[in-house]
Amino acid sequence: MKKNILPCVFLSFMLHGMAQSNNSFYLTAGSEDGMRWKFLWTMRTNIPGLNAFVLKRKKISERRWNIVTSPPIEFALSPQKDYSNLNLAPDDLSGFNQKINELFESGRLKAVSNEVLLNELNNAEKLQQFQFVTALDYDLARAAGLGCDDIGLESDVVYEYGLFLVVNGREQNKPVATIRITAGEKFSFKDITDFQVLPFTGKSSVQLKWKANSEKVRQLAQRGFNVYRKDGEKWKQLNKAPVISTDSKGFYSILDSGASSNSVNEYSIRLLSIFNFEGEDNLFFYDPDEYIENYKIPEIQKIDGSRPYSDGILIGFNIDESMKRHLKQLEIQRADGDVFNTIGTLGVLDTLFIDRQPLTPKQYYAYRVKASCKDGTILHSDVALIYYMPKILPPPPKNLRASVRNQNKRTFITLEWDKGSPDDTITTEYYIYASHPLTNKIQWVNFEESITQTRFVYEVQTDFSATYRFCVSALGKYMYESETSDTIEVKISSRYLPIPIVTGWEVDSSSALFRWDYPMIDDLKGFRIYRDGMLIISERDLPAESRAFNTGPMRFFSRYVFEIEAVSTDGFVSMRSVPIEIVTDKQKKKPASNQ
Repeated sequence: MKKNILPCVFLSFMLHGMAQSNNSFYLTAGSEDGMRWKFLWTMRTNIPGLNAFVLKRKKISERRWNIVTSPPIEFALSPQKDYSNLNLAPDDLSGFNQKINELFESGRLKAVSNEVLLNELNNAEKLQQFQFVTALDYDLARAAGLGCDDIGLESDVVYEYGLFLVVNGREQNKPVATIRITAGEKFSFKDITDFQVLPFTGKSSVQLKWKANSEKVRQLAQRGFNVYRKDGEKWKQLNKAPVISTDSKGFYSILDSGASSNSVNEYSIRLLSIFNFEGEDNLFFYDPDEYIENYKIPEIQKIDGSRPYSDGILIGFNIDESMKRHLKQLEIQRADGDVFNTIGTLGVLDTLFIDRQPLTPKQYYAYRVKASCKDGTILHSDVALIYYMPKILPPPPKNLRASVRNQNKRTFITLEWDKGSPDDTITTEYYIYASHPLTNKIQWVNFEESITQTRFVYEVQTDFSATYRFCVSALGKYMYESETSDTIEVKISSRYLPIPIVTGWEVDSSSALFRWDYPMIDDLKGFRIYRDGMLIISERDLPAESRAFNTGPMRFFSRYVFEIEAVSTDGFVSMRSVPIEIVTDKQKKKPASNQ
C-alpha cells in the first residue's frame, strides 16, 4: 500500500519590521539581494468563500495601493494551474513548475479544487496539517496560492504590502495582513556569540556550540542555521537538517566528526531563511593545537517513533570504545519543557533504550544521553528531536459488497462496506483498489476527492463484458493505512456488441456458404441469421464460437438477402451485418463424370 503523507503540526514564522495582521492570516517577507522580495502568507483560520489572494504594495508616503499579483492568485491545487502571476524569475519559474509537476505525477500531490479545499480546512486538524506542510515547503505554499515574488522596487524606499482576499468572487476593500520592508535590505544575521569548540579523543571529533541574538532570531523568517567547514576551496555542509536550539541556556550545537586534528579548521555559520536562502558567513576557527584532548560524547544514532504504540519510542546510541573504561553510568533523558529529566538508567555496555512512558501521538519529543564518568565528568549527547507518529492502524473495512446498474448507456458499480469496528474513531477516509480488465492486476485508484463514506460509485470504462476485482482499505488520522478488506469479483455484461464483419461467401447451385469475423467476448451467446428480413437461425443453432453458416438448399434462379446479428447472454443484440446478396443458379449443376 503506497502513500507519501507528511506528518503535520503547526509552525509559525515572523519577520523583522512592522508586520500587522488580524487573526486569520500572517504575512511574511524576505529577500536575498534586497531587490527581489519573496512573500508567504500563513493561514491561521479558514475563511468561508475564500477564492483567491491579491498582494498589493505602496510607498509609505502614498495612499493608493498598487497591484502586485494579477490576475489574483487562486487558492487551489491543480496540475493545470498557471503560475505566471507569481512574478518568479524565468529560471525559478521553470524549476518551480518542474518540481510541482513531478509531485503531481508521482501522486504525492493531488489536485484539490477551491471548493473542496475550503471544505477540508473546516476541520481543525486538517487545517493544522495544511499549516504545517505549507510552512515547511515554500514551493508547496506557492503552489496552493500562499506566496509570490515582487520586483521593480526603488532602493532604500520603505514599502508597505497588504494582502487582500477575494471572497465569493469579490475582492475585499481592506487587507487582512500588512508588512513593511525596505528595498535594498538583504536577509542578514551577524549576531552569533559565545562560539565554543569541545574536542574529544583525537581532536578530530568536536562539538561546536554557539549562541545567537534570540530577539533578532525570533524576528526573522528563519528555519535555523546551516553549518559549513572549509574543505580546500569549497565549503562542506555538516548538518542534514537546519540546526535549532533546544538547550535551556540558548546554545545551538552540532557534532563535526571530520575536523582536522593537525591544522586550523575554518567554520561558517549561516542563518537559513524560510525562503531557502542563507544569510552571510559568520566565520569561526578551531585550532586543535590550542585544545587539550577530552572525552567523546555519546552519539544518538537512531530514534524510531513509527513503531506500534505499545512498543514506545526506540532510542539507539553509540559510545566510543575509548570511553567505555571511563564510564560509571548512562542515563536516557527526555525534555519536559526546558528541563531534561532522566527516564531510564543503563549499564555502560547498553546501546538501546525504549521509552514506554505515557506518550502522546503527533507531539515532538526531545532526548539526550547523559554519561557520568568515574572522575565526575558529565557528558551529554546532542539533543535528538522526534515527531512522534506511532504506527496506529485503523481496522480494515469488512463485508465489501457490490451492485451493478446501467443508466443512460453507462454502467456503474456501487461498492458498499462496513467499518472495521463499530467503535472505530481512527479512520478518516478510505482507499479503493480495483483491477484492470485487461491485466487483472489490482491497484490503488487515485480519485480526485477523498472517500469518507462507506459507499462509493465506480463507473465502468469499458463497453464489453469484463470481470473486475475490488478491495478497500482505511486511512487513519495518524496517516497509516490498514490492511485491505476481502477482495470481491464483479462481472459486467456488455452494453455494446460489435457488428459482425462478413469476410466472404460462395454459392454452390442452390445453396450458399458465408463466413464472418467476430472478437471473443465473454458474454457472447451466439449469432442470428436473417433471410430477407426474417429470422431463420437463432443463437441456439449458432453458438458463440460459430464463424460460418451454410444456407442449405434454396430455390433455383432466386435472389436472397442475408444478415448476421450477434446476441449476448443477457439478450443484448448488435447491429446487423452488411447485407449479403445471394443469387442461386438457374438449374442444378450436372455431376461431373469421366465415364
